Amino acid sequence: MFKFDSPDAPKTTPTAAKPLQRSSDRWSVTLPPQGSLRLLITNYPERFTRLGQSSVSVRTCREGLALIDLMPFSSIFCDMGQLGVQESGFRFASSLKNRDDMPPIFLMSEQVTVWDEQWAKRQGAAGLIPRTLEGVLAALASIKNLQA
Repeated sequence: MFKFDSPDAPKTTPTAAKPLQRSSDRWSVTLPPQGSLRLLITNYPERFTRLGQSSVSVRTCREGLALIDLMPFSSIFCDMGQLGVQESGFRFASSLKNRDDMPPIFLMSEQVTVWDEQWAKRQGAAGLIPRTLEGVLAALASIKNLQA
């Protein structure tokens, strides 16, 4: 079990299974099978509820960073734009690009332009995808194809 101070505790979005559950003053973590946990950092978590128990959704980069330090993720999906005070997906990807053993980070946006995609890759993201369930599933399929 991991212990967080109350103000810093990640606020997860309810999904079919709740990976993080409050138990008195501690957070208990139930992990799905090794290597299949996905992190979603988005202002629109309701779009991704069909990913079920294999994903954890948070709304700010700060909460995402706290979880990355605690759990192994197979992939990370983050909104490209503003997520919190002085937080954006571009800054998030840039801050993680020099870390060891980071999974692929995909930035998500309503509109995908060539310029934004190039900028996302320069910031350390694997790519820029549409902010839809289909976009996330296509990115996951591309990861599987690369690993095969």
